[in-house]
Amino acid sequence: MITEIEVKNFKTLRDVTIPLAPGITVMVGANNSGKSNALAVLKLLAEVSRQGTEAAVQALGGWKSVLSREEDSPLGINAKVRFAGATLSHSLFEARDVRYSLESATEVEDYDDDDWELPRQEQEEQLLKQLGFFLKATTVHDLSVPSLRKPALVHRDASMGPDGLDTAAVLDKWSGEKPSLRDEIDKVVRSAAREVKRVITRLGPEPGTKVLGVEESDGRVYGAEDMSDGLLLFIGLAVAAQLKAGTPSILAIEEPERGIHPRRLRELLDHLLRLTQSGVQVVLTTHSPTLLDEFRDSPESVLIFERDEQGTHITRLSDRPDWEKELKGAPLGELWYSGVLGGVPSR
Repeated sequence: MITEIEVKNFKTLRDVTIPLAPGITVMVGANNSGKSNALAVLKLLAEVSRQGTEAAVQALGGWKSVLSREEDSPLGINAKVRFAGATLSHSLFEARDVRYSLESATEVEDYDDDDWELPRQEQEEQLLKQLGFFLKATTVHDLSVPSLRKPALVHRDASMGPDGLDTAAVLDKWSGEKPSLRDEIDKVVRSAAREVKRVITRLGPEPGTKVLGVEESDGRVYGAEDMSDGLLLFIGLAVAAQLKAGTPSILAIEEPERGIHPRRLRELLDHLLRLTQSGVQVVLTTHSPTLLDEFRDSPESVLIFERDEQGTHITRLSDRPDWEKELKGAPLGELWYSGVLGGVPSR
């Protein structure tokens, strides 16, 4: 798992450390405080692992978009990861202006000969290889209702887009290849919408396409165009999570509460917590006090984002010296909304 990411000169993240919990990390803050930029760091690292630095940076708008505009200093991203009891500090890359160079400096901490049979250099190589697999499997989602409703062309290599595009094609593929995954999706969706018997795919308007749908307990069938935004988004979240099952990686989701009734957020978080038991780290951004309330007993999982003229600042709730006193007698979401904890719009 990745325990923290140090970022320098990336958009508003001029010099920050992003600590990540082993389970779920939830990021709160005002609009434009830097939460989405933190997820963009994860997206950049994943795309670098898949297709190389230049293509990954171009996908984010190019170097001028990525670098802090007021800074001439290099972009630097350093990840601290823990695998099999050893901690690896790895400098992923450094960039100046519009040129870049890859860095491979590594440092292994907590080294113990009793825990490892391989020489130190081979251990470092194995840890870096695991980090590469971990980042390559990492995904960042900002789900869109229009994308979830859009017909998907069914093909063997169908994959879910960051916005939920082609989710119907993925589910259609699972019907034949991985029926147990389809069953799990149905189970998760029923926990939030008990009238739903199963999630289905229906023939789309064009040959070879499918669209999302549901069959309800009374036998009625509805296509994506007749489904609520909230149900579509919940299905998208369930599929995005199930795609990660058993694959160590990070699953990051922008504002998963959108369109979902507050009482159903508990079911969603329960599903995500089960996912973390298979080595997946989950990162969420939110503006929902209700969702934040669920983390009252996990202050190490809550990151508070604030921004001033110096850029974004990130504080882990458990690092605040008075956090225990602040949390007494009031829900966490209420305290955050009131401004006591910071991370809210200025008046």
